[in-house]
Amino acid sequence: MNSKISEQFFGRFNYLFVAVVIITTVTIAYFNSFHVSFVFDDIHNIVENPSLKFPAISFASLQKAATESPCGWRFFPNISFALNYFYGGQNVFGYHLVNLILHISTALVFYSLALSTLKLPVLSSYHKYAREIALFAALLWALNPVQTNAVTYIVQRMTCMAAFFSVSALLCYVHGRLQDNSFWKRFCLYGAGLFCFGMALFSKENSAMLPVIVLAYELFFFQDIDLGKDWRRLLVVSVIAMGSVLALGCFIMGRVDIFHSIPASFGGRDFNLAERLLTESRVLFYYLGLLVLPLPSRLKLDYDFLISQSIISPPQTLAALLGLVGLCVLIVILYRKGHRLAGFAIFWYLANLAIESSILPLELVYEHRLYMPSMFLALALAALLYHLARNRVVISRVVLVCIAALFLLMTWQRNATWASPYDFWQDNVTKSPNSARVHVNLSNSLKDKGDYTNALKHLQKAIELEPDYGMAYLNLGLLYKDINLLQQSITILTAGLDKKRVAPAKIYYALGLVYGQLGNYQQAIKMAKMGLHVEPGMLKPYVVMGIAYDELGDLDTAYGKFAEARFLGHDSSSLFYNWALTCMKMGRRSEALDKLAEGIALYPGDNKLISLRSRIARGM
Repeated sequence: MNSKISEQFFGRFNYLFVAVVIITTVTIAYFNSFHVSFVFDDIHNIVENPSLKFPAISFASLQKAATESPCGWRFFPNISFALNYFYGGQNVFGYHLVNLILHISTALVFYSLALSTLKLPVLSSYHKYAREIALFAALLWALNPVQTNAVTYIVQRMTCMAAFFSVSALLCYVHGRLQDNSFWKRFCLYGAGLFCFGMALFSKENSAMLPVIVLAYELFFFQDIDLGKDWRRLLVVSVIAMGSVLALGCFIMGRVDIFHSIPASFGGRDFNLAERLLTESRVLFYYLGLLVLPLPSRLKLDYDFLISQSIISPPQTLAALLGLVGLCVLIVILYRKGHRLAGFAIFWYLANLAIESSILPLELVYEHRLYMPSMFLALALAALLYHLARNRVVISRVVLVCIAALFLLMTWQRNATWASPYDFWQDNVTKSPNSARVHVNLSNSLKDKGDYTNALKHLQKAIELEPDYGMAYLNLGLLYKDINLLQQSITILTAGLDKKRVAPAKIYYALGLVYGQLGNYQQAIKMAKMGLHVEPGMLKPYVVMGIAYDELGDLDTAYGKFAEARFLGHDSSSLFYNWALTCMKMGRRSEALDKLAEGIALYPGDNKLISLRSRIARGM
């Protein structure tokens, strides 16, 4: 294809062609992710979340799913999870399909935003190739393997949804800003933008930075500010924008005294507020390294990132702090030199990480946090390559196609790592050997495989790495229960009550299981009730009590506990199995078969349920 024909071809880009390219390539990249199991926070937010489980769709049930889930502020992702569960139960295919559709939709909206930006008068040098630069930017962003943590990791639909609505809101603002002669078009576009902003805010809290980002977009692309003369006006507008973000933050956090509550909330962390701020300066540059070199061998869910104790410990902290100042200065320099796109890309990156990488007591590093911050960096890179090879554009196209193809292959490879919980956590242990949490999760997957010996080794390693990590004690107690070391289980579970980073209700529930296995049913009931007292929304203790009352001969109470658990949204295979046994003791054979049928529909491969149904059908 010669240069003239090539230019004619690329000049005929249209949205249908762009949509086909993005949909096809991104679907190929994620095609091997549709059967990835629930993992990590998926369990708490989806699998064990009773608020998502209702018999019929109604306003009340959707409201409960939206507001009573663990992340009760993130209404719209919670509702989407509830609808996924209603139509497909725990079949992960539907969840992954929705995530992929969201990811593709966000890429298409980002393409539109990138194209609209490149067509602005201030970026006139890019007008000729605006469509293909925007397409390559969308592809580089969507196919980057870093994004797997936001797309393949089901619960991070919250991140995808927030990004989709945030970018849509900014796109509405840009198009509204360009409507010089139509008041009503501008009014509708601004109204749509505000609606999208609200949707973003109720998807994930870091969307609160959008007012600052919109202000920056206005200054970079619609205004021509003389920083020397207009700095006072700029300062006032910036303070107003940041004030609005702070007001939104206070509202989101329930109008609490954030200046006291945030420092206090670091009690369960291994770092304090100052250490987090110092460490995050290094994390920001580490993120940049991941975006530039997103090799699957570098990507992981849990990072045992070295904490900065001071500005010189480790020494890279001081360099990172100086580098951060340098980036801020570079933004000003690029603005003054007329390189608006590059300057805004850096600002966009820093602003979109400002909430999750600053004062909140969150985990230090998560790849999904790069989902939205990486967008304009991809656009700036594509534009830069076209600028450098402006006399031989075919070179830029070849380079960008090769990068996109390489990203596609690496995304496929990274998704393959998520194939099973064991493969996933084994990969994480290899990459983060000093993370106690990773060893605990690998232990769980080993236990599910029946490898109790290695499961025990990883739990002991977790306690060795972090002696005060309560979840390690909980899982070790449950492992001892499974191998019938019941007294050791009680001892380790009781010790776990005094540790950090564990839900006491889960330990009481586990103790109830152990006492039930010992035949001490009264104590099992007591432990289950204590778990419900600590965490009333926890439903597993109802099953413990149901089993205990059944063994004590109080079948009516046992049946009532199982029914109450199911009514509140619990649906474990253990519930249906033991409920069916109680029904049989009560002479309700057909009802027992109904309970087993319901359980098998939710857990098609559960051998215990299938075997019990077969035995009852044969007359037991």
